[in-house]
Amino acid sequence: MSFLLLRQIVIVTNEKERKAFIMEIGEDTLPEEYGGKAKLVALQDVKLSHSPSQN
Repeated sequence: MSFLLLRQIVIVTNEKERKAFIMEIGEDTLPEEYGGKAKLVALQDVKLSHSPSQN
């Protein structure tokens, strides 16, 4: 893995780190599966409300 990618990986091992991580990321951004409030939708399940016009 590249250095830039490794800098973005966070391993949370205790409650203090978890709270700090949620404060940094934001509870509304973090998926429910990881303790946040965001609904995680798989890319293939996304429904677009409109499509580009065809000319």
